[in-house]
Amino acid sequence: MKKTLVIRFSSLGDVILATSVIEPLYRKKYKVDFLTFKPFDQLFINDYRLNRVIALDKKDLKSVKQIKDLAKNLNHYDFIIDLHANFRTKLLSFFSERPFIVYNKRSFKRRMLTNRFFKKFINLSNFNVLNAYQ
Repeated sequence: MKKTLVIRFSSLGDVILATSVIEPLYRKKYKVDFLTFKPFDQLFINDYRLNRVIALDKKDLKSVKQIKDLAKNLNHYDFIIDLHANFRTKLLSFFSERPFIVYNKRSFKRRMLTNRFFKKFINLSNFNVLNAYQ
């Protein structure tokens, strides 16, 4: 059975949206672990689809050394899915020396939506957040 790690540290709404990737993996018989910050681990207490939830304090990942140390413990996964896609999680995925997928958050496009000038040029009529995670 293949093992995968899904990473989404915060925030509450984004962690909830990240759960949409668990079901397809579970159906394909993957053992899924989920790495998140406390207190978001509480969302997964009774989630039968997860093998394990790893909860960290934010202070546990303040330095590159801490990230490297954690990454050493992640080298038993077949692959890692990084849904947070920030500097820390990219380093963590890289240092784990495992194959990894980094979710494209389309942050440039989202930032453009807050600008009145660019907003009129972007068509979001077919955009669905849950589909973006899958």
